[in-house]
Amino acid sequence: MTAAAFEEWPKWVENVDIVQSNEWEAELFFGRKPETEEDFEEAALRFLTVKGPSVSLLTLGEKGSAIAYRTGPDILYYKRIPALAD
Repeated sequence: MTAAAFEEWPKWVENVDIVQSNEWEAELFFGRKPETEEDFEEAALRFLTVKGPSVSLLTLGEKGSAIAYRTGPDILYYKRIPALAD
């Protein structure tokens, strides 16, 4: 699958409630790898800019995860969840 194929992601997610992706997948969807705290938030929230999902989860390996969710048409929340220590 080519990177151009991932431009269709809004159509893929319009019939789901929850989207989960990792850093590599987010890079394919949005054209750049999320590396900073701001990038994590932007990537998690971006999935909620289209019809369909109300929850977006971005897994970040040893950096934990980022979650964004919608509770209303224009009400979005974002939370960064650190990884658990061994």
